[in-house]
Amino acid sequence: MNLPLNFSHCLCGIVLLALTSSGYSAVNSEAVLIVKGKVTRGTCAFTLSDQTVKFSKPILAENVVEIGEKDENKLPFSVEYNCQEFSDETPDMEVIIKAGAGTQITNNKISPVTNITNSSFALYDCKSSNCSLVNFSAGVSSVFIQTGNGTKNKDFQVEVVKKDTSTANPGALRAILALTLVQP
Repeated sequence: MNLPLNFSHCLCGIVLLALTSSGYSAVNSEAVLIVKGKVTRGTCAFTLSDQTVKFSKPILAENVVEIGEKDENKLPFSVEYNCQEFSDETPDMEVIIKAGAGTQITNNKISPVTNITNSSFALYDCKSSNCSLVNFSAGVSSVFIQTGNGTKNKDFQVEVVKKDTSTANPGALRAILALTLVQP
C-alpha cells in the first residue's frame, strides 16, 4: 500500500525542514520520530503444485447464467499451504492470481482461450463462509492468506457462468489459474 510510504516522505520532509531552517529560534526536544518494523524469515508454500477442482455433476446449459445468479452453479474448494518460522503477529501474505496456460480473464470471467461452451468461471475469495467475487484488473488480482506456523487452508468458491450474452453450449469447460505467493 503506498499510503504509508507517501506519509513517510511527507513526515521526513517536515523533519528535515525543521532541522535545516534557520528561521526557527526554538527547538522542541520532545519531538521524536520513531520508526518501528520487524524482519521475519518465515516462508509459506503451497502443499500441492497442481490442484484440480471438478464439478461432480454436469450443469445444464440452460442453467448457466450471469455471475451470482445461481448458487447451485458454485463449488467451494480450498488451497492448502504450509508456513514455517513465522513469529506471532506476522501480517497476512499476498497471493497473486492470474490466468494460466490457454486461459484468459475478461470482465472477471475466467475461460479457455478456445471456448466452445460460451461459459466461464467466476472466482470468489471466502473468509469464514463469507465469499466475495475476486475482481481482476487487466487479468490479474490478489487475495491474502493468513500467515503463522503450520498447515492452513485458503478457501475459495468457483461458479460456472455465461461468458457473454450468448446462450451457453454443452461441452467441457477447463481453465487454469496460476497462484503465486508473494514472500515478504
